[in-house]
Amino acid sequence: MTQYANGPKTLFNTLLTDIKKTDVEGVGTRRQEGDKWYRWVKNDSGAALAAGYQVCYQEDDGEAYHEVVYKPASANLHTLAGVAISAIEDYDATDATKKCYGWIQIEGYNTTVQVAQYTDTAIAAGDILDGKNAVWYVSRYGAGSAGRSHSHQSQSIASVANTTLSQAVASKSATSPRLRGYLVAASAVATSAAASRTSNSPCWIHCLNV
Repeated sequence: MTQYANGPKTLFNTLLTDIKKTDVEGVGTRRQEGDKWYRWVKNDSGAALAAGYQVCYQEDDGEAYHEVVYKPASANLHTLAGVAISAIEDYDATDATKKCYGWIQIEGYNTTVQVAQYTDTAIAAGDILDGKNAVWYVSRYGAGSAGRSHSHQSQSIASVANTTLSQAVASKSATSPRLRGYLVAASAVATSAAASRTSNSPCWIHCLNV
């Protein structure tokens, strides 16, 4: 990650929606705009990202952790990095060895997060959402449906009496380390019988400290 002698970087060369074929911002750089946070990353997911896609880091990237993002897989669901805010190409069409760079949102409110609708129970405002293997969307933490099994019971933040959001997440993290990065639904999302049906829905992203 790029370091700056006088503190965090405050001047940027790009708009939040800009995509670049070279690292013009310092890969891994964080950016704050109001109460929202973003990170400049390299897309190494093997596919073009669309707005609302969730992405993850890989712990075995070592010093490149926080710099490169991937499509979620079972091994990295606990390293949820954030959500793409624009289409980030996979690589330069003229040179497949050159990956593309762009901004992902790592903290704050986002209205276009891709959320699964195939869960057995409708998502309610306040439900914790997390990543799933080999897909670009988030879904209810512990939710299950026909043909898809998950090992934990769902839990809404609203149902946790006399506790804070961070305490609720900490209590679930004790039984599942996957919930280091997570989202919270900001509104209800109806169920759908169609497998893999998703909806662009408002959520609070909490991946700043992953």
